[in-house]
Amino acid sequence: MRHCSKNAQIGMMEMIMVLVVIMVLLIIGLLFYSKFSTKSLQQTGERIDEDKAAVIISTINKLPEVECTELGGAGSRACVDTLKLFVLSTKERLKDETHRKHYADTLGYKAVVFEQLYPVAENKDCSDPSIFQAIEYPEAPPTGCRYWTIYNNTKPGDKVFRDMPVALYYPTTGAYTIGRVLVYMPIGS
Repeated sequence: MRHCSKNAQIGMMEMIMVLVVIMVLLIIGLLFYSKFSTKSLQQTGERIDEDKAAVIISTINKLPEVECTELGGAGSRACVDTLKLFVLSTKERLKDETHRKHYADTLGYKAVVFEQLYPVAENKDCSDPSIFQAIEYPEAPPTGCRYWTIYNNTKPGDKVFRDMPVALYYPTTGAYTIGRVLVYMPIGS
C-alpha cells in the first residue's frame, strides 16, 4: 500500500510541475501578446494623429482667410496669400482673443505655421511690423523673415507634426515662393 501511495505522490508532483510549466508558458505568451498589442495600438494612434493633422492642413488651405485670390477678386487659386498670413499671424502674436476663439473649435490644441522654404530667408517671424514695412515686403519675397504662425494653442508635451507644400503668393507683384504649412499637435489629441 505504501508503494501505491508513493506512486500517487509522484504522479501528483508530476501533474503540479506540468501545470506550473503551462502557467509559465501562458504568462510569457500573454506578456508577448500585450507588448505587441500595445505597440500596434500606439502605431494606430500615431497614424490617427497624422490623419487628423492632414485633415486640418487640407481645411486650412481652403480657408478664405488664407486662400489667395486674383487682384480685383477674379477668383481663387491653389496658393496662400502672404498678406492674409501677415494679418492672421499679427493677431496671433498679439494674442487676440477673438482670433483665438474663432479657430479654437476647429483647431483645438494645435499650432499652425506657414514657412517660406525658397528663396531661403532668415529664421524670423513674418508678423513683425518692422519686417512688413521693409522695402522688399510684400513687393518681393522677403529675405528678412521665414514663418507666419497663424494659430498657436498647444499644450506642453510631445508633439506630432504634419506638413504639406504650398505656394506662397505675394499679391502686390504676383510673385510666388515655395513654402509649406505645418501643423503641430499633442500626441493622442
